[in-house]
Amino acid sequence: MKLKKIINIILALSLCAGLFVLCGCGEKTPPEPEIPPEGETVVPEPIDEPDDAPEVEEPVPELPYEGPWNPYTGLPCEEDISGIRPFAVMINNIDVATPQWGISSADIMYEVLVEGGVTRLLGIYSRLEEVEQVGSIRSARPYYLDIVQAYDAIYIHAGGSEDAYSQIRRRRINAIDGVRGSGVTFHRDPWRKENMGVEHSLILDTVKVGPYVEDHNWRTELDEGYSEIMSFTDEAMSAGSCAKKIEVTYSDRKNTLFEYDAQSALYMVSQYGKPMEDYTAGCRMSCRNVLVIFAPMSRIAGDDMGRLKADFTGEGEGLYFRDGLCVPISWSKPEADSPYSYTLEDGSNLLFGRGVSYICIVAPTRGNVVFE
Repeated sequence: MKLKKIINIILALSLCAGLFVLCGCGEKTPPEPEIPPEGETVVPEPIDEPDDAPEVEEPVPELPYEGPWNPYTGLPCEEDISGIRPFAVMINNIDVATPQWGISSADIMYEVLVEGGVTRLLGIYSRLEEVEQVGSIRSARPYYLDIVQAYDAIYIHAGGSEDAYSQIRRRRINAIDGVRGSGVTFHRDPWRKENMGVEHSLILDTVKVGPYVEDHNWRTELDEGYSEIMSFTDEAMSAGSCAKKIEVTYSDRKNTLFEYDAQSALYMVSQYGKPMEDYTAGCRMSCRNVLVIFAPMSRIAGDDMGRLKADFTGEGEGLYFRDGLCVPISWSKPEADSPYSYTLEDGSNLLFGRGVSYICIVAPTRGNVVFE
């Protein structure tokens, strides 16, 4: 009897547990939707948004950049340098002295023929103190002074021809010379001295240039009345001859190759059959603008070193390359201390693309320019 009673209790408990599972843990049957009486509309109750819902911010329109601008590249810069004198640095470009140091930091790079059929570089630096070292430094030639004065620049060189020294004095150019009296701003790199030769080892210590200028009380602001030398545009060139590859020949010993890279919109520079590299920066020399100026140059009669004479004032013709295209231009420079001006065939001013410019000065009787 007891056994029967126990079994009945277990069965009763099992039935309750089953009902609990069915009622508490199973899916609930959704209630039948209310059907409004005919002619009436059911208005759904508003859903309350949670108080902590994130606010959607309206996009802020990007404002156009209003400066300051680098006057030599047209690129944004941290402070206004439009009234500050730049530096013009004479840089070795003979094959044995490559790769150079600090060349990719120049705002504008000039390449000009010297004696022996080789070229030298003249870099225009607006913020020289931001470059660790530049070199190797080479000697002055008088026609480079026309370029120096076009920018009202402080000239940095190592030695020079007697005519160059004479004209530096006559033109009253502020010059830092690594051979005669300004050695404090330079040092000779031991590795270059041993492997390239002593004449290719002189390096400019840029951090020492500012104190040297201050000690000599040289003017650091551009001369009153100096006008900007370049104008810039953000628009790509849309007309001109195809110029994806440019070869500038200075002599039978020296040419420079520019190859257009569409992805970066830059020309990559090569010379001596290899990329032109900046050793300290660890990068290849590149530029947005390539400008070729044709100017007469000839050998000085009776000069036992074969040195050249040239006058980069006056006016002449040239070629301008950007965005894989080429257009003819005219240049003018009325006086030695005048800036260069450039015009297109219709007489309008040449507008440069924002970035570094590489300017080749070529003698029409000695050099040649081929592009495709």
